[in-house]
Amino acid sequence: MHPVRTGVAAVVTFPVDGRFMQKPPYNNLSWKIFFLIGCVLLVAFWFLDEMLDALLLKEGGFASVVIAHEVFMRLMLSALLLVVVWFVWRVARLQTRLKNALNEAQDRYNAEKVRSEAILSAMSDAISVQDLNFKILYQNQAHKEMMGEHESEYCYAAYQQKDSMCEGCHLARSFRDGFRHRREVSTVTERGTRYVEIISSPLRDAGGTIIAGIESIRDITERREAEEKLRQQQIAMEASMDGIAIYHDRRGFVYLNEAFVGLYGYDSASEILEASWRILLPPEELARYEREDRPILLREGRWRGELIGKRKNAVTFPMEISLTASEGGNTVVVVRDITDRKRIDQEIQTLSHDLADRAAALLVANTDLLAAKNRAEEEKNKSEAIIAAMGDGVSIQGLDFKVMYQNKVHQDIVGGSFVGSYCYQAYSCRDKLCEGCPIVRCYKDGLIHKLLKILPSGIPIGVTASPLRDAEGNIIAGIEVVRDMTQQVKSEQALKEQTALLQQQTLELISSNKELESFSYTLSHDLRSPLTRIYAAGQALLEMYGETLDENGRTFLHAICEGSEHMEELIEAILALSGVTRSEMHTEDVDLSGLAKTIASKLQITAPGRRVDFVIATGVTSFCDPQLMKIALENLLGNAWKYSRKTPFARIEFGVTERDGETVYFVRDNGAGFDMKNAAELFAPFKRLHATSDFPGTGIGLATVQRVIERHGGTVWAEAEVGKGAIFYFTLKQMSSAPSP
Repeated sequence: MHPVRTGVAAVVTFPVDGRFMQKPPYNNLSWKIFFLIGCVLLVAFWFLDEMLDALLLKEGGFASVVIAHEVFMRLMLSALLLVVVWFVWRVARLQTRLKNALNEAQDRYNAEKVRSEAILSAMSDAISVQDLNFKILYQNQAHKEMMGEHESEYCYAAYQQKDSMCEGCHLARSFRDGFRHRREVSTVTERGTRYVEIISSPLRDAGGTIIAGIESIRDITERREAEEKLRQQQIAMEASMDGIAIYHDRRGFVYLNEAFVGLYGYDSASEILEASWRILLPPEELARYEREDRPILLREGRWRGELIGKRKNAVTFPMEISLTASEGGNTVVVVRDITDRKRIDQEIQTLSHDLADRAAALLVANTDLLAAKNRAEEEKNKSEAIIAAMGDGVSIQGLDFKVMYQNKVHQDIVGGSFVGSYCYQAYSCRDKLCEGCPIVRCYKDGLIHKLLKILPSGIPIGVTASPLRDAEGNIIAGIEVVRDMTQQVKSEQALKEQTALLQQQTLELISSNKELESFSYTLSHDLRSPLTRIYAAGQALLEMYGETLDENGRTFLHAICEGSEHMEELIEAILALSGVTRSEMHTEDVDLSGLAKTIASKLQITAPGRRVDFVIATGVTSFCDPQLMKIALENLLGNAWKYSRKTPFARIEFGVTERDGETVYFVRDNGAGFDMKNAAELFAPFKRLHATSDFPGTGIGLATVQRVIERHGGTVWAEAEVGKGAIFYFTLKQMSSAPSP
């Protein structure tokens, strides 16, 4: 504020921001007028005093003189009165002018104050003013919202709840050295970690003396995040296997990553930075590009296609290139060497011609295999009919010595049907295995063993025990034939013939099954080549002609690509399920808890932003095949992860409990769940209880889990409720070797 001046000398003081400022006196002319008026009044009063003395003390003396000059005296008094009246009018006028000037100055001050406060309130930075004792004099609206309203409080008490100035206070440093100080700090809030910039600077009066301090706080979280994002993008660009560059219309290349330099065979980026981009294309390809492709880039701002590149040593190579124009005359260039892809495409074209011939041959082989399978089935039925009709007693015992099958003759010999009972209890009324049991010997050495016994009736019988094997040659049961030796001569030859025929049929059946399995595996793999070409062709059409097609055309191309991808997933799922079925089991002690933790960690890496609480019980172990159990847990935990992705606070649990004296493992989630009336379809291959658009998948996962658990001699089942999650239970038989598949 500037002092208010008038034509009359005066001293004026008025408040400014709670303090008083004294104005200088008025000019010397005003003081001279006041002095002159004072002298006139002094002479007038002296003259009146003398006149009264003469009048009272000397009759006829001086009074007569005064009376004689009455007119003069009246004139003098009138003049004096005029001077007094003029002085009073002048003072009143001066007061009015001073009052108006003061009001006008106060109005300007108030207007400036309101405007300044409006500007400070509109600022996004939080600003406060503190005096030299760190008392808060002012806060703008942003500062009040951020720190709370604390005017007239000491900053260290209001913000830090301390009794004295904070150690290392930047505002105190500004008070000491008179400079501006800046610092960045981080703090954890409900919105996460926030970064702020605090700037302190001194506030000086007109004479340059520090009278207060200004502290501004600015939220720089977005700037820090942008800087970090830019740094990550820089790292990603440098780590990319594709060549990435930025080219400026006038300055040339302004950025090259290492892959770009190496792609063109240069030793350093400086060799390219100093040259034009045109050295990277052979002359004929450069002419074609500038004639056909570059106009598209200039017109549409982007172009993607294939070109022939030229390395430093003049060797050419096919490349896929993407050009995108950006602001400021920059063009982003992404280059990929597609030499290998071109070679593979050529090989695919060559193989596609062979595929038709192989498909025809496979069709013929398939017809022959089906015919052989039908013949084997007929022979199997014939063998069963022969066994049922033969005069020998036949029984089959499992690896646990439980009776699995008896023909009618055997039932007549032993006195009834004992299927499901232990053979030594049913036939010999014993609590343990019989001594010299031929079935036990078969299980040990895999050979056929015979035993001659005499029945109480005196009829000699022969007991022949032989192992029964699966397609892989593993012993899965034992066959025991009880024969009346009286008829041995007659039936021995027929039995040998039937046994040889049965073995031949079994071998043919095994061979047929293996050929069918090989055919299925070959067919599923050979399907990948046309699927890959279909998908590649669809993608190429979308990329090269996507913008020229109408909406229906693009929809059809997307459907082709998505169908190809889904078919590839189905083939992979079928092969995975087949692999689980065929693989040989190797059992050992497995840390299921550690296996589950590893799978959970991999799942969390795929979506680090999801809030999922994994609860994995410790110390859970089992004697099983580690690879198969890894597949089962990956499917169970993966399903829990997938079907809980729409749950805000997902929880996935792996643990173990006990039911009816049996160890039961479980995987529980609080995801989408399902209706229990559909539980029967849960483990069927390709059966899905949810729409693919909601939860993508092939429908093979739970079928794979069921096969793994069954191969371990266990069972798997599920309980669920729609919207409240699901829990999958499974058991594992404690064993030293794999059960039969």
